[in-house]
Amino acid sequence: MSRFKHIILFGIITILFIASTLNAQTSTKFEKLSNDILETLQSFYPVHSTEMGIHAYDHRFTDYSAKSVKTMIKALTKYEKKLYKYKGAKLSINERINYKLLKSNADVALLDLKQIQWHKKSPQLYVDEAVNGIYYLILSNHAPLSEKVVPLISRMKAVPSLFATARKNIKNPPQIYIDAALESLETAIDFYKEVAGELMNKFPERADNILKVSSAARDAMNDFITYLLEINPGKEGSFAIGTKKLDYKLQNEYFLNYNSDSLLKIGEALYDDANKAYNEYKAYVESHHQNGVDSVFVPSVFTKQDILDYYNWETEQVKIFLKKNEIVTIPENLAPVSVIETPPFLRSMVAGIAYQPAGPFDKEQHGYFYVRPIPDDLSRKMLESRFRYIHRRGFKGSVVHEAFPGHHLQMQIAGKNSDPVRKWQTNLMMIEGWALYS
Repeated sequence: MSRFKHIILFGIITILFIASTLNAQTSTKFEKLSNDILETLQSFYPVHSTEMGIHAYDHRFTDYSAKSVKTMIKALTKYEKKLYKYKGAKLSINERINYKLLKSNADVALLDLKQIQWHKKSPQLYVDEAVNGIYYLILSNHAPLSEKVVPLISRMKAVPSLFATARKNIKNPPQIYIDAALESLETAIDFYKEVAGELMNKFPERADNILKVSSAARDAMNDFITYLLEINPGKEGSFAIGTKKLDYKLQNEYFLNYNSDSLLKIGEALYDDANKAYNEYKAYVESHHQNGVDSVFVPSVFTKQDILDYYNWETEQVKIFLKKNEIVTIPENLAPVSVIETPPFLRSMVAGIAYQPAGPFDKEQHGYFYVRPIPDDLSRKMLESRFRYIHRRGFKGSVVHEAFPGHHLQMQIAGKNSDPVRKWQTNLMMIEGWALYS
């Protein structure tokens, strides 16, 4: 090989090495920025972090004071500028996806805090914070209750401050928001009472402190009820965030290429199609089937537990069916899912069925499938109706949406992604879209 060719080859190798080094440096810097953004979001939204299985902030709530919100807006704005530098950078496919997700997270958080300002218009925001902050901690299997009792007490102790901030922030909220919060507060007070009683029984050495902080928390909720009853509601329609902000969310949170007007037209067309199909099938059923009278034998003894046992059995049967017929792959290490009655404090918000996933960052995981409360004593008419429902295996449709191959399978698989940016994501459109498709 000639000396000239040696020089050319060396030059090419040098250029490739420099390019590789620069790309590696870019990836390292981007990874650090990604971690910084995630930690900032997780720290600011500690209750959501608990739900996701991140427990560094289990002792507190989000601080929605003016100073705290201003600091967070400043941090998010700074992150957006830093992210912009990576817009045309040489990133891998995974890094480009993470870039888009992180930018979305920062964009939407800024929209919520700076423009929509939910913390100034939604009293429900504070009720959810107080309730979910306790509930997600109890639900998590990351530690025994003996270890969780300390952050539980800390959060209860922080409730008066949380609602003091709410009173400073909430001015003239929409009447519909007031009504929803008032209803939720009644069950929240009962929930705190139940939790305190349970903790006092299990940890008698802490009983005095638990009673003190839980009583102060309930008093703060009662004071907030009084505040909401006396506050002047905002104008009719003030609950709306406006077309411009909604379109921004559609594009930057849900990654859709059409605006709210287009979405409305699509929704109306789909509703008309579905309604037409429903009415046609309803007419067919009424003309071709019995009118609810059948020869199914209904036993005289049939309990609430029998119904719950059926729900859990049906969930397992659907899972077996999917695996047997190779409809969808179900990993062997999937966390269990249990069908239980909707907890009392959630019943004002969850009228039907719902699913509570395990935190994707938690090592010990368990999903919960909520169903409507079942009366302890069923009347004969209710008993017969429930038994016929079980006889025709009517719960299958609910299982397909909420458990397999719906929410539980989907969110379990998503949560197994090792990338912390991916684990952190919760896009309701994608979540409900898959369950509806299922």
